[in-house]
Amino acid sequence: MGTKRPQTIGDYARFGLDVGVRCRACRRTAVFDAAEVMKFFMLKKWSMKAPVDASRFRCACGSREVETIAVQVDCRPKPLPARVPLLTPLYVKQM
Repeated sequence: MGTKRPQTIGDYARFGLDVGVRCRACRRTAVFDAAEVMKFFMLKKWSMKAPVDASRFRCACGSREVETIAVQVDCRPKPLPARVPLLTPLYVKQM
């Protein structure tokens, strides 16, 4: 592992890192693709500086007592679990 420190969220992706969010209450860690976090932060016009602003996240348990960490992409499980879409359609029209 190198000694480079990410200066922006984009650096996480360039350095082969994901963005981890660790809950201090329940000790769960959720890991996000850095490129997707970067796109989301850009849309919201939030700061792209590293370390990632932990106040933008909350845990599934409801706690906002979270911290962000860098997680090596190599630590991803293989295969990755199926994703749940953020938005689910009310219905799908077949043509």
